[in-house]
Amino acid sequence: MDCKASFLEKLFQLFVLHGAKTLTMDDIAREFSISKKTLYQLYKNKEALLADVLNFISDKVLHEMEKIENQSSCPIQSLFERNNVINEVLGSEKNLFIMQLMKYYPEVYHHHLLKVHSKMTNLIENNFASGLEKKLYCEDVPREMYARFLITLFFSIDTSPLFETCDAKEKEGICKDVLNFYLDAILTEKGKERKKELLSEFKI
Repeated sequence: MDCKASFLEKLFQLFVLHGAKTLTMDDIAREFSISKKTLYQLYKNKEALLADVLNFISDKVLHEMEKIENQSSCPIQSLFERNNVINEVLGSEKNLFIMQLMKYYPEVYHHHLLKVHSKMTNLIENNFASGLEKKLYCEDVPREMYARFLITLFFSIDTSPLFETCDAKEKEGICKDVLNFYLDAILTEKGKERKKELLSEFKI
C-alpha cells in the first residue's frame, strides 16, 4: 500500500508539473523505470490511471479534513484549518493539470468532481450542524445551497479563466476570501465575535 501511495503521490506531482495530456504513458513508464507493457497491465488506459491518481489525492485531502473536523472544538476554526490543508496537500500550481484534464479527459474530471462534491457536502453539513449547536451559525440558512456555492467557488479558483493568471500566493488569498464570504453569510453575532478572536489569535 505504501509503495502504491508513493507511486500515486509522485505521479500526481508529475501531472501537475507537465499536464494531464502532455505527460504520456511512455513518459510515466520511463520515469518509474518500468516497461510500457507493465504499466498497461496495471492500468488499461490513461483514463484509468488519471482516475486512480485523482481518487488518491482527493481521499488524502478529505481524510485530513475529517481529522480536523473531529479534533476541533470550534467549527469556524476547523474551516480555516481545513482550507490550509487543501493548499498544503494539493500544492501550488495546478492550472495546467486541471485545464488539460477538463479539455482532454472531461468524463474523468466530471466523475471526479461529482464524487468530491458529495463527500465535501457531507463535511460542510456536519460542520454546519456543529455551528448550529454552538449558536455560531444562523438557523435560517439554505445550508445545502450554500454548501454547493462554497464548493463551486473553491473549484473555480483552478478552473475559471478569471483566475488563470493568479500565482500560488494570490490563489491562497482567494481561497481565504471565499471562506470569509461563506462565513459572513452564515454567522450569528456570536459567530462573528468568535471569528474576530480567531483572526487575531491565529493571524488567519
